[in-house]
Amino acid sequence: MLIPNVTIIGEIDWSATGSMISAIGTWGFGSLAVVSLLYLREQIKQAKEQFKQAKESIEKAKESIISSSYHSTHNLMIEIDRHFFDHPEMIKYFRDKAELSSAQNDKEKMQVKMTAEMLADYFDNVFHQKGTLPTTDAYMAFQNYMQETYANSPALNEYLNKKEGWHSKDFIQMLTNSKTKKDVI
Repeated sequence: MLIPNVTIIGEIDWSATGSMISAIGTWGFGSLAVVSLLYLREQIKQAKEQFKQAKESIEKAKESIISSSYHSTHNLMIEIDRHFFDHPEMIKYFRDKAELSSAQNDKEKMQVKMTAEMLADYFDNVFHQKGTLPTTDAYMAFQNYMQETYANSPALNEYLNKKEGWHSKDFIQMLTNSKTKKDVI
């Protein structure tokens, strides 16, 4: 049975239909590619913004670490000053080149040795934090203090010679000033 009012005009030209389907597909995939590129562009913009925010956070963290390190270094220095204030008899062993053998008694000798260990530990701490101090000048001021103390303290010299393996070679070289200041930084 034939459907009324339907006339067949002619046969379908499949080659033209294939070209048309191909053109639609090309336009469809082209549009999809453009949308994908726009989406990718947006993703890149968001990634750049996240990178910028991460970089800012890192800078703030770095500033905080530097501030904290400097504060900690100064607090420890104040503790050392307080130690010398509370024990003025120790000053001559670390600033006036007094020999350990000049100690009045065994208790004073032990105090000198313990003060030498405390200073060596503090100096080692500062030396290994040099990269976290705010400026090269800030570190150089500490380095000058450490080297001067070492040069004026036979007790500190003796302690470090006996405990040679307790501190890094770089630290000892800085303290003994066996490198130039330029090489230390």
